[in-house]
Amino acid sequence: LAPTPAAAPTHTQSRTFAQTCAARSSVLELNLSIYLDRDLDVHNGQGLLLIHIISIFSARSPLDNGHWIRLLCCHSSSSPNKLVRPFKLRIVNFRRFCFLELLNLKKMLSIVQFITDAFKRKKQKFTLESVLAEFILDNDALRRMMYIMDRQMTSGLAGGLKESTIAMLPSFVPVLPDGTECGKYMAIDLGGTNLRVMLMNIADNADDTTAESCNFRMPQNAMTGTGEELFDFIASCMESVLRNKKLLDEPIKMGFTFSYPCDQTSLCSAKLLRWTKGFNASGVEGEDVVKLLQTAIHKRNLKITVMALMNDTVGTQVATAHDMRQCELGVIVATGTNASYMEDVKKIPKLKDVDFPYEKMIIDTEWGGFGDGGEAEFIKTQYDRIVDERSVHPGVQW
Repeated sequence: LAPTPAAAPTHTQSRTFAQTCAARSSVLELNLSIYLDRDLDVHNGQGLLLIHIISIFSARSPLDNGHWIRLLCCHSSSSPNKLVRPFKLRIVNFRRFCFLELLNLKKMLSIVQFITDAFKRKKQKFTLESVLAEFILDNDALRRMMYIMDRQMTSGLAGGLKESTIAMLPSFVPVLPDGTECGKYMAIDLGGTNLRVMLMNIADNADDTTAESCNFRMPQNAMTGTGEELFDFIASCMESVLRNKKLLDEPIKMGFTFSYPCDQTSLCSAKLLRWTKGFNASGVEGEDVVKLLQTAIHKRNLKITVMALMNDTVGTQVATAHDMRQCELGVIVATGTNASYMEDVKKIPKLKDVDFPYEKMIIDTEWGGFGDGGEAEFIKTQYDRIVDERSVHPGVQW
């Protein structure tokens, strides 16, 4: 947030840095010539947005969180003769540095991490509106994005990720339910942060349909460990639910909602293309996730058969269509975002050699990957870049 006015310093500029630190005053004045790696234009000490200051430490006396540093003299690297007006920085978090290290340029530059250039040579005060303004796209930007996305989707239908950042993955779901389906089933949904295990009894009469679900928080070791650990955890959760319902000895058919980009070759066979949403379990990418899950199920002697795998977006569309036949799209806005829709098979060139005896198929767009090729740079904000740099998969859909 923009710094608030601090009390006037009780020390003078003639004091040494070490003496000032020892004084532990609320505002510390540094008269240093520092070459910054980019232009800064700070309006009277106000309006500079910071994410944190990594460190400030005196060999004789540490400063506390909340203290301020006032930089009295700075140079811009692009305009060496131009002084930047005095401004103040507030200590939010620090680790130990000695005084001499502060005089080193690289060390000094590491002290402050800026998260905005919103005040590029503009004398304006920081407000919530000025930050949110970065996220507002005008009609020209929206139309440009629509045009690029339309081309990417068409390319995705032709060649998938080889030709587009929007994969347009076949789901092999040829029709939507008509509401007459019934039976007892298990469903699991592996999302970004939770695993949901559901038991459903779909009756002829919708009023008699029952569904019970249990949510399990995904542990970090399952998300980023080995694939075997991940699927063993999933199978253990399924076993726990069946045991509680006394259904361990009853054969049951299951649907697997798997919310990650896959190369699907049938309704119950899909190879993971890449992990997203913080997952990075080893030994899974390029493998058939249905087989991996079925292996974990067999290890526990569970009488469960995986009948279908689909993306959560496709599942949303199918489930809604069971009650509302006019449903045309499935959309997810959660840890990730995605959409699905029903497409004419003749408009999917990459399926020309696939024996699929139906006229239509639900397409899992995987539009969350849009921009991985740089085509969305014109709408990215500095916050997008920060999140990307600190994600598990920098540069691509995380």
